[in-house]
Amino acid sequence: MIEKVAFVFICIISMLSCGNSEIKNIRLEVEALESEGDKMRYLEDIMDKDQVYRKRSKNLIQKYGHDSNETQENDQAMMKMDKLNQKKIEVYLDTYGYPSYSRYGSEANTAPWMVFHHSADYGVRLKYFPLFHKAWKEDALGGDDFSFYLNRMYRMKKGNLVKMPGPFRDEELIDTIMKSLKLDPGEVE
Repeated sequence: MIEKVAFVFICIISMLSCGNSEIKNIRLEVEALESEGDKMRYLEDIMDKDQVYRKRSKNLIQKYGHDSNETQENDQAMMKMDKLNQKKIEVYLDTYGYPSYSRYGSEANTAPWMVFHHSADYGVRLKYFPLFHKAWKEDALGGDDFSFYLNRMYRMKKGNLVKMPGPFRDEELIDTIMKSLKLDPGEVE
């Protein structure tokens, strides 16, 4: 019995240290980004990796079907990549903040919210909401992208998307969702 407990304990410690090692490596990778060009390429690479399995998935479903082994293997690889990308984006945001469109371009600017958009982790969305809100207020994140991000949060909590009557501005949708979810951007430095 003691040997089983010791074995389980060792396995848990090993798993935790692997996770810590991965985060340490990501931190070193992010801290090594010296120029704006380095940061832009890093985020563009994350965005490319975010999309590669999604693009492949459409073809696999058409060719083999939704429940095929090929599609399921691709989906598993996509989920693994999503988790890695999420860790990378979290470390990047914690280190450098939100990448503005004007400095880093469309693809790099899209990477953070798109990676979180593909995450089922509501907590990470909530954690980074103040930073995303600040980026939106400073025009570093477009209103359409921010409202899309928030509407996914709304769907995670309420089971559907917010529907607005008639024509509306992104700001109106954002305010509606924030009030409904009781989101307070607080202060972000």
